[in-house]
Amino acid sequence: MPSSTILAELTRPNPKIDASCTSEGTNTISGAWTHVTSWVEWTEFEHGTLRSMFKDVVEAEWKDPVRPDEGSSFDREIWDEDTLEHLLSKEMLPPVNDAFRQATRVLKCPKVHLGRAGRCSNDPSSDSRLRPDWALCSRKSMQGTGKYTNLLPGDTKLAKKWSPTFYESPQRHKSWVEPVRQIQTYSHVLNVRYGWLITEECLVVMRFCREHIEPGLASERSRRAGLQESYTVNYGHRRVTSGGTDLSTSMGAMSISDPLYQSSAYSEDYASIEFQPPRYKIIPWSNHGKSCLTIRLGLFYLNLLAACGTSSMEFYYPEFDSWHPLNNGYEHNSTGKFVKKLPSKAAIDNPNPSLEEVEAEQTSEIKKSDKSDEDTIWIMVNNVPYLKRSSVMQLHFHEKNQQYYYHIGDNKFDFVTSNVPVFDEVASEWGYFEGRNWTLGAARDEMDSKGKGKGKVNETTGEGSKRQRRR
Repeated sequence: MPSSTILAELTRPNPKIDASCTSEGTNTISGAWTHVTSWVEWTEFEHGTLRSMFKDVVEAEWKDPVRPDEGSSFDREIWDEDTLEHLLSKEMLPPVNDAFRQATRVLKCPKVHLGRAGRCSNDPSSDSRLRPDWALCSRKSMQGTGKYTNLLPGDTKLAKKWSPTFYESPQRHKSWVEPVRQIQTYSHVLNVRYGWLITEECLVVMRFCREHIEPGLASERSRRAGLQESYTVNYGHRRVTSGGTDLSTSMGAMSISDPLYQSSAYSEDYASIEFQPPRYKIIPWSNHGKSCLTIRLGLFYLNLLAACGTSSMEFYYPEFDSWHPLNNGYEHNSTGKFVKKLPSKAAIDNPNPSLEEVEAEQTSEIKKSDKSDEDTIWIMVNNVPYLKRSSVMQLHFHEKNQQYYYHIGDNKFDFVTSNVPVFDEVASEWGYFEGRNWTLGAARDEMDSKGKGKGKVNETTGEGSKRQRRR
């Protein structure tokens, strides 16, 4: 085979599949998973930036690429998650793993392999809901049991059961949120910042970040003894601290009643913790060609970041394409590359700011979200602002109070109680929330609503308000 490049090989068209036989159904659910209410597009994970960051890898001459044998039409029939995983293992992942072989030669870092996650699990009988489908592994990163450490968890879903488009649908929002909670939990327990979901229609890569919250919100949460011991894996520029047990073992005994997961405000090293909205990037199955991100190329980049860069989950991440001074040179904050001379127009960003600096930046983000809340979560009915159901479902959820809440400026917030009338703009009906549960009909106490600015909502007359809210 003539020489090629990683960029050329990983941007070829994906196999044409037949998914007409898949069925709708529900996703796996676990009370042990961490909480998610919304997500934000990961704008930095884009083709031009990644190609620039890995230009010396993806555009280097590749003399011995190995193209996988094309499967038969039977291999490309998708009936369920198992048949999709068969296709991924047979046709989608071999070129990615072959590209790792070339990349590790160029970068001079340990070999890695992307495949099934069973090689990272100690207990085959443990709850399958608590084990990822996919794992990135390296022989330089092993557990004390002799099994591999999962450097990057991934999971498979059918498009009829999960799609990123479900996020915008009030009727399907719950179907959207559970798999995202699932991947965030895997990444949290493994202490890695990246994760991914794949369907027969798209790949969604994600980055997770912890968030400082006010002391006391998690003060009553007990620490699990099974997660207290930790060890550190070191190779190259990569530094990962991970739990002393594998994912399924460390989560196997967790339940919805466990104090650890009654709130997501928990960390092995911090008494109070929340998660920032995950960052995500959608890569359609149909993408191909050197001018865009493809599924194979997206997986290649994400896994290379996890393998070679600093990939532990933190409270703050520096600018994606930036450097910091190190040992008379500079290290890239995402890729882990080390250079003696800083590239022209390169950005410098501190990967380890003080807590005060992190909190200042988060305060700035809160103020931005305050304004965003003011502009987006309301609908006007007879010149009176009311909350929208779709907007409420994207708000943060206060685990202790079991209520959604929204910012009203100056770091203050208000709760969405059962007294607050909420309008479902899709069904054109009124209802209210009790915790996360939606009920059609008038709010519990319409004249004591805690809507926007209290007075504005309560200025309407009782009879008039009732008629409006029961449409």
